[in-house]
Amino acid sequence: ERDTSDRSQVIDSKTMQTLALNGRNPVQLAQLTVGVTVSEPGARDESGYGFSANGARSLENNFLLDGIDNNSNLPDLLNETNYVVMPSIDALEEFRVATNAYGAELGRANGAVVNATVKSGTNQIHGVVYKFVRNQIFDARNYFDSTLPPYHQNQFGATLGGPIWRNRLFFFVDYEGLRVRQGQTYTQL
Repeated sequence: ERDTSDRSQVIDSKTMQTLALNGRNPVQLAQLTVGVTVSEPGARDESGYGFSANGARSLENNFLLDGIDNNSNLPDLLNETNYVVMPSIDALEEFRVATNAYGAELGRANGAVVNATVKSGTNQIHGVVYKFVRNQIFDARNYFDSTLPPYHQNQFGATLGGPIWRNRLFFFVDYEGLRVRQGQTYTQL
């Protein structure tokens, strides 16, 4: 960009929706940015798609949602993430990852600054309904399993936006659900 000195990458909604992401988490796309790699081994957000930017620890990234602080004070131990909430891919307009020389207004970060922007309503009603299914049909059998344990993952949701008062007031809502049912293999000596 010629307007600023920062080094960043913007990922638009069409790119987010067309790339295959396991779990449809847009934070996975941050690892496609220059200077970014997976989080350090043993990090609390290692399996939650945490990432390290420019050699900084994954806890030193700054997450913003529409420019508002979206950082959890400690990594969310249940979801293993450093952010509080991340809308579904279908609800995001763009996803910007700034890794170097960003402005002082972004502050706080020693690593990257991730700013997710949510879509808004328009004068036209628009939305999407989706459902993704994953099951054990294409999974490989574990060496210790006599049979393939069941695995069913259903990820579904919808978005809807439109006018409340034409040219003045708009709405946009989204919902996403995730249901996972899986069997576990236990071994004995």
